[in-house]
Amino acid sequence: MKALKSKNRLSKSPKKRNLNDLFEKGKGFIESINPSENVLLIHHTDVDGYCSGAIFLAGLKRIDKNIKIEITAAANEEIENLVKSEDVKSYNKIIILDVDVSYLKKEFENFEGQTLIIDHHSLRVDLNADKIVYINPRFENEEIYQPTSYIVYKFLSSIVDLKDLEWLAVLGTIGDYAFEDCKDLLEKWVHVEKKKDVIKTDFWKVSKMVYGTIIIEARNVIEILIESENLSKLKSNPKVISAYSKFEKAYNGVEKEFWNKAEKIDNIIISVITPTLKRMGSALLNDISFENEDKFIILLERRGENFKVHSRYQSGKIHLGKLMEKCCTLGGGGHRHAAGGSIRTSDFEKFKNCIISNVSNLT
Repeated sequence: MKALKSKNRLSKSPKKRNLNDLFEKGKGFIESINPSENVLLIHHTDVDGYCSGAIFLAGLKRIDKNIKIEITAAANEEIENLVKSEDVKSYNKIIILDVDVSYLKKEFENFEGQTLIIDHHSLRVDLNADKIVYINPRFENEEIYQPTSYIVYKFLSSIVDLKDLEWLAVLGTIGDYAFEDCKDLLEKWVHVEKKKDVIKTDFWKVSKMVYGTIIIEARNVIEILIESENLSKLKSNPKVISAYSKFEKAYNGVEKEFWNKAEKIDNIIISVITPTLKRMGSALLNDISFENEDKFIILLERRGENFKVHSRYQSGKIHLGKLMEKCCTLGGGGHRHAAGGSIRTSDFEKFKNCIISNVSNLT
């Protein structure tokens, strides 16, 4: 998950905004792009992020093929480094998809150009300002769960015809394990009645293949997504098949490590792993949590002197984002069912005790 710095905790959520009004502001941003300008499109590093990026890139090119776009996958740390560096001055406009950058409000306000942010994580700060457009469905409903692929598709479809890319929006939405709040998009493509059955669909299976491909060779994924005409062709792409085969071998080793090191405390399962590939923990934790819906699952990836924290609790009785914000010493946040953050390795016992005390109080 995209962790938020803990210093941005708010006592209450920002005021409500109408999503259609935000779409209108977003249209104004798109219409203001001049082909002579340098545009940077940043998307997150998971399936939802890559599908959002592919849809947005294709949409911009359909609006004006002369727009100069640089596209990159990034998480919080890379974006923070960019907006605090001199490099940011080389861009006239920045578009950020599927990353919670609320804590960088000051930096984006100081950016000489304009910024469009489309995200779906819990609201902390209303980033909307003269030079910033911040589109988030949670302005209308804090508990709604509509991934960025869903929102990007809806937004850009109001400007340009993207019907042939609808399947990509479905892939990103399913890849982020969304269902109830996205049925208007999914009903044509996914014929299941319950959210838990989403993992039985081809879209879910292909989303895992795409995630494996992202981890093995991320540089080619946007190109692969845009050039694929449908889910079947994406599934049979030789590059995807090859990358996913390599991913599965590494995945199997990490899964064994997780269970060998797992500590079980009441309904909590916690484990520390040292994967050879980055972001492996998130994919593993999804699968483990679906098989243990009533368990609070925490996985920590060792990264130097810090741990990257992943957590899942499919029952949703505890809001994981708020809990990670409270317990992660280097910042945390996320959704009700899935969240994460970072801690120092030396803070492990403090973190674990924080989790145990809060879970026992809430269950």
